[in-house]
Amino acid sequence: MRLGRVAAAALALTYLAASCTGTAKPPGRTSPGTPIPTSPVSPTGSSPGSGNRPNVLILLSDDQAFRLFTGRLMPRTFADLVNRGVYFTRNYVNDSECCPSRASILTGLFAHDTGVDANTRPLDGTTPARPTFVQALHDAGYRTMLDGKYLNSESCAPQPGWDEWICGKDPQMSEVDPILTIAGHTGVVHGYTADILADHAIDFIRRNADPAHPFFVYYTPRDPHLPANDPRSATVRIPPYRPPSPGIVARSRPSRPCRPARRTPKGSPSMPRATSTWRPSPSPAPRAARVRSSSSIRGAGCCAR
Repeated sequence: MRLGRVAAAALALTYLAASCTGTAKPPGRTSPGTPIPTSPVSPTGSSPGSGNRPNVLILLSDDQAFRLFTGRLMPRTFADLVNRGVYFTRNYVNDSECCPSRASILTGLFAHDTGVDANTRPLDGTTPARPTFVQALHDAGYRTMLDGKYLNSESCAPQPGWDEWICGKDPQMSEVDPILTIAGHTGVVHGYTADILADHAIDFIRRNADPAHPFFVYYTPRDPHLPANDPRSATVRIPPYRPPSPGIVARSRPSRPCRPARRTPKGSPSMPRATSTWRPSPSPAPRAARVRSSSSIRGAGCCAR
């Protein structure tokens, strides 16, 4: 996803964090609408002198059902980001499993070409090596940042191509007090995970407003993946989800005397006739057997009433 303005990117992160973890705002967080110092940008989204190269921000939710991506549940995210952007109606997920999907995002390859076909398969060390677009952006002068979850099949040791590396893994990266690897040091960071990651991303964007070096931020919190252990969720009123049910039309059945089930006579024309070139299939059962079984059930049900 490309955002034209640095300020819009930071504002979008602020709103995304709020939409994922509630409305409470810890001290020191950026309030919506607060101006963020940026370099001048052109209407195309590129900074002057950057060779028409845009800043890039990917917001990646985790284990989110498509039906949960609605303006009713995320009104501020839609108002400030989705409704101002481009909606891709022909965007497809090749493999919705966690690590294969993330490997496809990073490499641009189909899941069967990345070498990562399960959540236990690492992307690093595959043979032949699969280069990521992040390394290409870094080589082209971009400032790059991983901010959250990478691949569960990988360690949180920094990977090549990333200028800033803030990494958390399942299950240590829950919604509260996550264990994060920041600048090579791993430890518990107290607070709400999505807010912590959003603050780091906003700080990175502020520090990388150099027109000659656009930024790429890969913001990957664990929300809304379980466990939902953010205590603020208890105060958020969300109507229960009621899936649509097909209408059931009650049909009246006239009362009738119970009769024993009718069986298909042996040698009935409905029975397949064996020939020298035909062999009965072991599964499913022959048709006559299915008819007898079905009739017996109907007869038993009738007599039971």
